Order: sequence, then C-alpha cells, then structure tokens
Amino acid sequence: MKIISWNIRGLGGVEKRKEVRKLVGDLNPLIVCIQETKLQNCEDFLCVSLSGSSPYAFSFQPSVGAAGGLLTLWDPAEIEMWSTASSEDVLWCHGRFSKTDEEFFLANVYAPCEAGAKQVLLDSLSGRLQALEGKRVFVCGDFNAVRRVDERQSRRARPSSVDHIPFNRFIDENNLVDLPLSGRKFTWFKGDGLPMSRLDRFLLSEDWCLSWPNCNQIAQLRGLSDHCPLVLTTKEENWGPRPSRMLKCWKNNPDYFQFVRDKWNSLQVDGWGDFVLKEKFKMIKSALKEWHQSHAQNLPSRIESLKLQLSALDNKGGDAVLSAVELEEMHEISSDIHSLSRMNASICWQQSRSRWLTEGDANTKYFHSIFASRRRGNTISSIQVDGVTTEGVLPIRQAVLSYFTGHFKACNQERPGEVKATVWDCESYKSPGPHGINFGFIKDFWSELHADIMRFITEFHRNGKLSRDINANFIALITKIDSPQRLNDFRLISLFGSLYKILAKVLANRLRLVIGSVISESQTAFVRDRQILDGILIANEVVDEAYEVMGRMSFPTLWRKWIKECICTATASALVNGSPTAEFPLERGLRQGDPLSPFLFLIAAEGLHVLMKATVENNLFTGYSVGIQGPITVSHLQFADDTLLLGGKSWANVRSLQAVLVLFELMSGLKDNFTKSMLVGVNVSDTWLIEATAALKCKVGNVPFLYLCIPIGGDPRRLSFWEPEYGGLGVRRLLEFNIALLGKWCWRMLVDREGLWFRVLAARYGMERDRLREGGRRGSLWWREIVNIREGRGDRGGGWFGECVSKKVGDGSGTLFWTDPWLEGTPLCERFGRLFDLDVHKLSRVDEMFALGWEVGGEAWEWRRQLWAWEEELVRECQDLLHAFSLQAHFSDSWQWQPDPANGDSVRSAYQILTSQESAPLPATSDLILHKQVPLKISILAWRLLRDRLPTKANLAARDIITPAAHLCVSGCGDIESAQHLFLSCSTFGSLWSSVRSWIGFSAGNPHSLPDHFLQFTFSLGGTMVRQSFLQLI
Repeated sequence: MKIISWNIRGLGGVEKRKEVRKLVGDLNPLIVCIQETKLQNCEDFLCVSLSGSSPYAFSFQPSVGAAGGLLTLWDPAEIEMWSTASSEDVLWCHGRFSKTDEEFFLANVYAPCEAGAKQVLLDSLSGRLQALEGKRVFVCGDFNAVRRVDERQSRRARPSSVDHIPFNRFIDENNLVDLPLSGRKFTWFKGDGLPMSRLDRFLLSEDWCLSWPNCNQIAQLRGLSDHCPLVLTTKEENWGPRPSRMLKCWKNNPDYFQFVRDKWNSLQVDGWGDFVLKEKFKMIKSALKEWHQSHAQNLPSRIESLKLQLSALDNKGGDAVLSAVELEEMHEISSDIHSLSRMNASICWQQSRSRWLTEGDANTKYFHSIFASRRRGNTISSIQVDGVTTEGVLPIRQAVLSYFTGHFKACNQERPGEVKATVWDCESYKSPGPHGINFGFIKDFWSELHADIMRFITEFHRNGKLSRDINANFIALITKIDSPQRLNDFRLISLFGSLYKILAKVLANRLRLVIGSVISESQTAFVRDRQILDGILIANEVVDEAYEVMGRMSFPTLWRKWIKECICTATASALVNGSPTAEFPLERGLRQGDPLSPFLFLIAAEGLHVLMKATVENNLFTGYSVGIQGPITVSHLQFADDTLLLGGKSWANVRSLQAVLVLFELMSGLKDNFTKSMLVGVNVSDTWLIEATAALKCKVGNVPFLYLCIPIGGDPRRLSFWEPEYGGLGVRRLLEFNIALLGKWCWRMLVDREGLWFRVLAARYGMERDRLREGGRRGSLWWREIVNIREGRGDRGGGWFGECVSKKVGDGSGTLFWTDPWLEGTPLCERFGRLFDLDVHKLSRVDEMFALGWEVGGEAWEWRRQLWAWEEELVRECQDLLHAFSLQAHFSDSWQWQPDPANGDSVRSAYQILTSQESAPLPATSDLILHKQVPLKISILAWRLLRDRLPTKANLAARDIITPAAHLCVSGCGDIESAQHLFLSCSTFGSLWSSVRSWIGFSAGNPHSLPDHFLQFTFSLGGTMVRQSFLQLI
C-alpha cells in the first residue's frame, strides 16, 4: 500500500498536473492527498488528468481566494469511501480497504502560518482525534510547524526554539506516531535555497501502526513545487535471512534443559578449544531451531485452537455432566493455554525490549506498539551514498558493505571463579553476536559448558591466538538522528559473540586495575574513582596503536600479544534491517561495544597528554593558572575523545596548539575533527578570536558553551540559561534532587583528596583547619552552593549533610581531635566550644592527643590561660567521654555515611533523606506570599492554602459539615475536591497554572505539592521579570 501527500503550490498549471500524474503513474498509490491546490472549483476531467487511465474518485475543499485548497483522491477499486467532511484547513475521509475490510479515517491538512489560527486548527483536530481513539487514523499534509529546532534551517543564527511546543503537545496528547523521514532531512525549500524546514509529514494513530507495522515515510525528489512529495509505504521488503536468537521463554518449557544437556554432551568435535566451542555453538543453535519449531512456533494460532477446544468442552458441560476424562482434559487444555500465553508474552517482551515491567503482561497493545516502533526506527528504506539516494534491497545492502569495507580498511592461567564472575556480569538477553548464543544460555548450562570455556581461555592464555570466527561480530546501525540520510548518520555498535566477550571482559577487568596508574589525571573517562564531572568542575573554575604504546608503559610482552590478537583478527558483518551483509575485515579502529575499547583508547589518547605536557614544560604553551599561593596550571582536560584545551590569549599559544594537534594526528593515526571544534574566548575581543579560529580552521564559540553536554559559564540559576522544553513528568522534586547532587561533592571532599579537581579547588580557595575555605565573593556560584550545604546554612535542606557523616577512628592518624565528628557523631569543637577557643593546638590529631594522654593529669591539654572552675568542669566532662575510647592500630581512619555505612554516600540516599523531611518549609514561601506587591487578602488566601485551611469539600467532609458522598470536585471531573486537586491537578482549574507559566515565559515540571508549586517560582527562576510577573498575578 502506498499513500502520497504533497503540497503542490497550485494545480492550475499544466506542468504541475503532469508532474502529479507522473508521480501517480510511477508509484500507483491507493490514496493521493494534495494541499494548496489554489483552486475554487474541481471538475472530473481534472482528476482524470491526474490519475491517468484508471480514474480516481475524489473529495475537494475549495481555496479561499488564491490561498489553500485541499484535494483527496483514491482508487475506488481498492477503497470504499463512506463519507467525507471538510473545513477551511482540513479534509476528512472515512472508508475501508476493500480487500482486507479494514476501516480507516484520514485527515488531509493544510495548516495556516499564523500562530493563533494554527492553534485553532490543532485544537479542532484534537477534538476529532480523541473521538476516534482506538481507530485506524492517519493525518498528513503541510502543518507549517516543526517538532525541533534542527528541523528548521535559516539565515538567523539561532531560529526560534519555542514555536514547536504547541505542535509537540498536539502529537503527544493524541498519541500520534511521527515516523522517521527517509530520503532527505527537510521537505520545504525556499527559492534562494537557504531557508529550509520539515513542514510536511504523516502522523499515524497507534492502531494504524499495529495494523501496518512496517510503515515508512519517504521524501521524493522535489520538482516544480517548493515542497517535496511524501510517500507512506507499508510493504515489507525481504532483506535476506536474519540471524536467529535465543528466546527467554524456552526456559518455561520443562523439556528444554534436558534437551540441551543431552544434545551438548553428545556433540564430538576435535581441534583447538575456541574452534571446538564455535562448532558446538553452531550445532546446538541448529538443534534449537528445530526444537523451537515443534515447541514454540505459531503460538497465537495454537492458543486460539486450544481456546476452541476449551469452548467446546464448556458448551458440553452446560448440557451434561462431564466425565472424569473430560474434566482432566479441560484442566490440561487450560494449563496449556496459560503456559503458551506466558511464552508468547515473554517473546513480545523480549522483542520490544521494554523495561516498563521486569516481565509482566507483555501481550498487550503497549508492547506491540513498542516492538513496532523499534522496528520502524531501525529500518533503512533509503540511504544517501556520495550524494545519491539509494533505494531497494540489493543496492542498499551493497552500499552498506562497500562503505564499511572501506571504512575499516587499514590506512598466568585464568581462574574459573574470575571467568564465571565475568559471565554472570553480562546481561543475559542482550542481542547476541554471529554465533547466536546469548549469556542467558551459557548461565543456564554453565555446568555443561564450563570445561570447554575454560579450555578456550587456557589455550588463548598459552598461545595468544584466536580462530577466525571467534572474533567475528555484527555491526548494528543505530540512528543518531530521527531521519538519517547518509551512513554517517548512524552510530556503529558492535554485537560480539559471547566467547570473545568473555575473553575481552576478563582482560578488561584486569586492565582496569592498573589503568589509573598509567593514565594522566587530565583524563577522567573510564578510570576507577574518576568522574565525568571532575573535568566539568575544573573547566567551570577556570600515540601510536594501543598495543605499541603499552610497550612503552611497561606492559608485559604476553599482554601486548593478547591485545594485538584481539584487535587485529576482528571481522564484521553489517546488519541491514536485521540481515547481515558479507563479512569484511576490520583493519583499523576500535569497536564500540568491545569491553577492551575504552581502556585501549585511553592508552592511545595518552599521547596527546604527553605532547601537551612537554609543550607546557618547554614554555611553548602557557596554560591557565589557578590560585595565587601554590598555583596549579591546567592546560588540558580529557574525557575519552572530548578534549578541552585551556590557555592564555597569545599567538604563541595558537601556533603551539596547532602544531600539537597536527603532530598528534600524524603520530597516532587519530583524526582531529576541526569542524566540530570551537575556540571560546573569555574577555577576548571578537576580532582576535575570529583571526585565531581562521588559523585553527575551527568555529567561534561563546560562553556559555557545552562540554560533555553540561553548560560551562553563565548563570545556571537564570531561566535563559536553559533551553525551554514542553513537558516534564514531575517524577522528582527538583530542588531536593539538586541538593542531593551537590551534596555528593561535599562527600568527595572528605574521601577523595588526591584528584586534580581537589587540588584545583585547594589552590584557588586555600585550606584552613584541613578544610577548603569558603572563598567569599571570589567563589563561583557552584562553590557557594556547595559551602552552604557543607555548613548547613540557608534553606537548602538545613544541616542534613553534617548529620549524615561521621569519622570512624582506627589508628587516629587521619582524624582531627577538635573539628572532625568522630565521637558520638558531633565535633568536639561544637560540643565544647569554650575549650576549643582556649586550646593552643586546635589542629591536633586524635593519635597525638591519645599518645600525650587525655586522661586527668595527661599532657594533651595545653591552654592559653589558666581555666576557671566551670571550665575545669567542662574538661572533666570531655574526659569522661574519652575514658572508654581506645585506638585500633590495625586499620586506618575512614569517613562513614551514616544512612548507609556499608556502601557510602549516594545521590539516592541523600534524596530520600531530603524528601522525607517536610516538602517545603513554609518560611521559604513567606518571602513570596507576604510581599508588598501582593494584596493582603491574597496573602491570607495563600497562607490558608499552604496550610490546607481552605473550606474545600474534602475538608468540610472531614469535619462532618457535609456528607462524604458530596465531596467530589465542583468541576464535575469525578475526583475528590482537595486543595491539592483543585489548585494543581484538576483538568478544569489546575490547568490554569500551565497557562500562567506559558504567559510569564516559565517552563517547569508538575510540582508534587502546593509548597513546591510556590517554591518553583522562588528558587528555579533567578530572573526578576518572571518573579515580578508572578507576584502581580497572585
């Protein structure tokens, strides 16, 4: 089935009618939807001229003057159209497909450009679509709207980023499916060629997609119109055989385990261990295919057959008493139906890969729609190669094979426990590689496979060789963008065979233990105890092949031999719509998905660090110095292949930077992507910056800029700092979640003081009493937030962090006697503040005080003056606390996270602590409510609302003023009329706040409570204009 949608921009000319006729003749569509005919009348002869020898039936909506006009044509031999209806901007049709007897609705749309009129049209469409819920519907045409900023390109530096919000809301609220666009990225092009947008599309209901799950939307070549014609197709192409996969539902069959054990033990293969395992996997996969056909194939039809048998017995039992044999048969049939239904649901769950439930009732419309959506999103129906669009099964398969063949062309004995732990660390039912054996199968039959797997590992350890097929893998093409046009628009994910993955993960786990000692501090990716945010924090405050580099890092020869074998013997097949191409060698590059790849890339990229370090040490490049006393110079930060280079403004730095990057590219074989690189200046003139970027052949960047998807620079408290976006599930309380994230840094300052990030902070702010100083006004916004949490100041959760940490004393050498919370969870300087002020040695450690003697008469106490009698009482009270304490010399001091001493601090536990408190302290809202711009009667209303003192029906019923049956909302929505419901969640009254947020230009998620609702305007805005608008409103 094919359906065409095209904004023709006028059907009056003979040339355009011929162009439509040619397209119809080439594609032979069932339905043709044309927008902007610019015709006030439509005669039969016109439709005959468009459809050729087989005249189409049609429905017509005349234009308004020379604007608009809609025409829908259909083949009456294939479609029985029951009714049509039209308005100025939409033409509805209702009919059925004659051959399949499937009912459908279609809407041919030409939306106006003016925002108000467009919203009226969308509201009208929404009302009709909601009435058609559960029906097969498609809406097509020119919507004069885009869904994202990148769907529009113009001369403006930054197109408007909010006009897509109403269109997205319309699609989401009506559960419409927006198919990926194949063929090209845009559908409308202005005459001068620069402005272009994706204005045309097909939108499908979920029921339409379930009936035709193979729908594709393809943009055709543009001709006389400035819009491209779109074609909706439902045909499923035969892309060739697909690799079989292991099914989780097999485990539910009681015969499965015994069948596999018997079959595996009967297999006899001679050769090396990896060859034996490979051949056994091939044989067992073939045997399981045959077993599946007899046990788990055609499940829906088998279930229906059993239901008919059960129905026959039910009917018989209604007329006469069933015999014992018939009752037993009924129980067996019912059991079989349940068993097969569970098996069928498990298959749906595995195909959809949805994690909505661990594995619940997957045999639902939801899971079928997820499966269909994944299939549509991963389908390649056309691709651009060297600027030419390629379509069809054989041309696309050949294009993919040719592209990747060229792309990858070269320019101690293992312990069984370690191997088993590696196997159990792998996801059981992720997509398997070419061998088709997943880890769930290996875990289920570990006792049978264990000996062969250990033989394979042992022989590799000894010989360092892999059989050819062991290192083969599939390359899955995952789209980077919604409508991919070229093979560069796909991300390549390697699907490895389970045997290679076991070997690679064993090597990677061992490499992980030592990688931190050979990789510089400037690199924060993939190294234990280093975090992605370390590099972001520092930025905000201010190379040969891998196995050859390993030799210079003193890795043993055998290790390098293993790594080289894993890299150099790799082969792959690209999966084109699920079917593999011919195999090709991988002669260069690392494979995404290989457990070894992250660590090998770090080793290769270490060459850039060495070059930058040598350039700085030889005074050829000047980095950025942080701090005045004992400054730290930062010249570069790395996170895998994302690199941030920092330095002073000078042409010497520009020339050195250019030389380093070119030299690294020549030495390593890695290519610098200057088209994605940018030079950002801070307090640098635009003229100098433009000249420098021209020399480096990169782009000019501005502050704030993105590093690792986090904005660097600017004020994150301001609304303008963030991109506005429609939606927000409101699943987290954002204020508390942000405090929990910031609290993680407070914890790291206690337990991780060796990292570069901590030394940068120490250089900038200094240390006092073994703590980082507050920094005063010199502190960045981020740092001031951290200090407030550490010190328990302000309304950011109070002193929750100090209450959650304590010091566990071992030998006492790492604990400050007065200022660390090591005794009963409270620092002694807070409990005995007078003594702390008088003590001479305020930074004494616990072991020093213990050695000098803190008992009565001990030498640990040294005061600035003689103590008064009441101060002597304080000393005795402190000595009583210390009397029973003794040091544990066999272990070191450590910080403890009181809510979870075993695992330490986590954002989740901090968030739970914060949300277990009152959702929002009322004093925090008083600043907003008791304000001079707010009338007194409104302040009183808000005060009563926040304390739930309004006479809502729920409160009146609780006080027995009205009957419980009369507590429903006055709007008639059917919910209980509480303050929470009436002011926030009611579809009639609560929705007013969404309009308020739009009116004042504020985007946020749905608050959980009324105090949170008020606080979102207090804490989340930062801008005075929005705050004043809200004050004037209330």
